[in-house]
Amino acid sequence: MESKDAVRYLDDVMAVGPNGSIVLRAFYDQFRATAEQIGLRLDKSGNRAKCQPPATTVIALGVHFNTESWTWRVDEEKGARLLHDIDDILKGNSATLKKRESIVGNSWICPICSSQASTG
Repeated sequence: MESKDAVRYLDDVMAVGPNGSIVLRAFYDQFRATAEQIGLRLDKSGNRAKCQPPATTVIALGVHFNTESWTWRVDEEKGARLLHDIDDILKGNSATLKKRESIVGNSWICPICSSQASTG
């Protein structure tokens, strides 16, 4: 596989397993090794929203997951931005193609936004 093809599939990868899973650790280590092998630089800033090792609380695609309490919530900024964009269109304002694609791409979190709004 050429690196230009592999890069397409290494973005936004998340794996789930039991706490302390050897398989999950092996997956993570292999992911990092593959990225290095093809020259993909992973974020090393420590920002958990960018790249993180296996844990019971993770951030993926702007969603915070906790596998101990089995809860998840949308990042406040991401949820507010999505709700604002939707509200803007509902008020009759036009949206660029890029904005519409962003709304559609993020619409999977709408049920979470609704539950956040109703539970405070």
